[in-house]
Amino acid sequence: MERQILHLKVPGFAVAVERVVDPALRARPAAVCAGSGTRALVWAASPEARQEGVRRGITRAEAKRLCPGLAMVPPNPPLYRRASRALFEILARRCPVVEPVRGGRIFLDMTGTGRLMGPPRDSARAIRREVLERLALDSVIGVAANKLVSRIAAKVSPRGDVLDVLPGSERSFLDPLDVRLLPAVRSLPDRTALADLNLRRVREVALIPLDRLAMVFGAAGRRLHMESRGVDAAPVRPPGREPAVIEEATCAEETNDWEILLGRLMLLAETAGRRLRASGLVAGTLDLRILYADRVEAKGRRRLKPPAALDSRLRDAAGALFEQVNFRRKRLRWMELALRRLAPIPAQLSLFPDAPEALREGALLAALDRLRSRYGDAVVRTGITR
Repeated sequence: MERQILHLKVPGFAVAVERVVDPALRARPAAVCAGSGTRALVWAASPEARQEGVRRGITRAEAKRLCPGLAMVPPNPPLYRRASRALFEILARRCPVVEPVRGGRIFLDMTGTGRLMGPPRDSARAIRREVLERLALDSVIGVAANKLVSRIAAKVSPRGDVLDVLPGSERSFLDPLDVRLLPAVRSLPDRTALADLNLRRVREVALIPLDRLAMVFGAAGRRLHMESRGVDAAPVRPPGREPAVIEEATCAEETNDWEILLGRLMLLAETAGRRLRASGLVAGTLDLRILYADRVEAKGRRRLKPPAALDSRLRDAAGALFEQVNFRRKRLRWMELALRRLAPIPAQLSLFPDAPEALREGALLAALDRLRSRYGDAVVRTGITR
């Protein structure tokens, strides 16, 4: 059965979401930029801004030089995550296999759904219409027999449209395109070699024998050879769901007061630890994400070796990670603590029993957990010193 793969893309996803929240941004070129300094980097740009040369990764100063009328807003990662989840939920109801790539980009495998959903092009138009009506996000969709061609089709599709590459026409579709559209180009050890060899169109790469490409580019040349011919056997993979214990807090007032922030973080660690122990689990890693007042996000991860569920271990790891992650002198708005790589508490006795202090803490926490379950978290609080 011929595969039918859709690739949905919301151009400039972060900007598109910001325009839903602030309609005033729709009437002008806009970009999301992390920070207010001249060296701050652009996260995303609207189609109008990209026409002026503004693109992801350039500095704020360069973006302003290219487009003096550019509107810039700070990033808001929690908002983008909510929009991504809403987009995924819409698509998951219409397609049996959905693979999110990153914000605003999703693969859908519609193979075998023709009798129920109709031809893939019709399905794509219906999906695009629903996303626009329900989320106010305009998208483009590429339709093809594999992920590679559908992805490129979405990239070159006219704004707000569906581009269908019929099976068997992959080579004729790819041949006239710029070679830089091939994902393999990003993994080349030396991208300037393409220009040095005067390889500018996909057809020019497709005509070179595999052994010649491998001789120049190594293993990346083999991938380039396959992509230039529109060959891609990669399946659409639904996201894996890793169990996790996640606690988050939003500051009532943005602050950089260390004691207030550390106290809030310790409370998150204790709450997460109580949930771990109630489920009979230990955690192997602790992740921390913080969001500053200017919407710049920072994150980090710390391994817990051996895996832990005691509050003292979680508090120590969270505090050390907070010092590592919070390096800016800005006020904080939000923080999230996540415990991952969960496993059951080992039932087998250890050759090296826990220290008496750990045994005493375990007994104390069991009593505190019972108290807090009955009277609430505020019945007993842990103080901090620094």
